[in-house]
Amino acid sequence: MLFVSIFSFAGYVTAINQENTARESIEEGDTTIQHLLNNYSAFNLNYQAYEVKNKIGLSNIEGLEVLILFGTWCHDSLREVPRMLRILESEGILPNQISLILLSLKKTEPNRRDIFFNIRKTPTFIFLMHDKEVGRIVESPLVSLEAELNNIFDISKTYEQK
Repeated sequence: MLFVSIFSFAGYVTAINQENTARESIEEGDTTIQHLLNNYSAFNLNYQAYEVKNKIGLSNIEGLEVLILFGTWCHDSLREVPRMLRILESEGILPNQISLILLSLKKTEPNRRDIFFNIRKTPTFIFLMHDKEVGRIVESPLVSLEAELNNIFDISKTYEQK
């Protein structure tokens, strides 16, 4: 009985050490699409597998910027961030219009944009036009990312065209 208890305790300590090591290796702050796809195989696999369903017309919107605040440790981020990147790429949105911001397990990052943008859940996609927020998608879409983007950027509205 004592042997089982010691063995169980050793397994518990090993699990705690692995969890602490994983937490220590979590990146925070700005990153790039290339870094994300090259260093996180699950993101790359989901990025390659996702097929964009509908064109939205985002490339015609002047002053568009997309902020993506997420965690590499978050299952929703693992699913939704690669999909959003694929959609933005298909829309002709340039990498310099996309800010990828990695968050810690506490949903913080060194430049404190998590506080400025009031981040509570991951991923959070924030859409800016001429530096003003026009919409956001938090955690996961109700229907699909494309449908949410259509709701945010109702293309029938008048936007400054490129």
